[in-house]
Amino acid sequence: MKFTKKRETHSEAWSEDKFIIWEGVTHKEKSLQGGKGGCVVFFYKKLLLTIAVLLGLIFCLGGSAAANSWNVADDFSATTNPNPPWTYGYEKAGGGGLNLFQYTNTDGDIHGWTIEHPVSGTPAFWKNTGTSQLYFVPGGMVALHPGFDSTTALAVARWTSPITETVTVEGSFGAGDSGAMSYYIVYNNNFSSPLYKWENETTTKPFKFIQTVSPGDTIDFIVGPQTDGYYSYGTTPIAATITSTVVPLPGAVWLMSSGLLGLAGLGRRRSRKS
Repeated sequence: MKFTKKRETHSEAWSEDKFIIWEGVTHKEKSLQGGKGGCVVFFYKKLLLTIAVLLGLIFCLGGSAAANSWNVADDFSATTNPNPPWTYGYEKAGGGGLNLFQYTNTDGDIHGWTIEHPVSGTPAFWKNTGTSQLYFVPGGMVALHPGFDSTTALAVARWTSPITETVTVEGSFGAGDSGAMSYYIVYNNNFSSPLYKWENETTTKPFKFIQTVSPGDTIDFIVGPQTDGYYSYGTTPIAATITSTVVPLPGAVWLMSSGLLGLAGLGRRRSRKS
């Protein structure tokens, strides 16, 4: 027989605030429990309390993990580019490597990005920080305008995934100015096989889709000129929100909870037999 500490009286030995763990119990020592399994009862009371706390946390979480969300307008920065997970830039006609916008342009409520020597202020990506519509862009929205030649043709807002996840992508390319422009959504710079493509458009085009991504994967929102290269009056408001799918808690959590409940039930039956 071996135990951690010996008490002199029955009340001391089994008071809940002075609980001791027995490593071996003879029939004589077991009689100290008064035939009621005091040690076992106290242990399972603590176990039940722990289970209650764990289940409470699970149900408060709603059985799911929190979702992440990114919005091209809300996340816009007029001072930082790249602005993770967003990057603002331009590409040549037909797609290719993304070139960063490196110059800022501010005019009243217009705060945006362009190239060193823009022609007619293009290509550009900017935000209307006011509340009134400017150049067909509602207050609070961002806009893309394609470039003046084949080397600057495509204006791009790129989202680079920071997670491994399935995301929902939702938004629209607005009608904008009077010029008919072309809109593209491209995954991982594969311009030859875009997820969406509308060419020579003058109307608003909504979109919504689900995409599985890994860290470093990209989704590009692109505005280009007409197919004949005409780019004037091409200001196009865009809306884009990327949200990670809400992921249920792993099955192991529920399995653990079931196991704890089962253990508690077994302990309660044993305590009644003591």
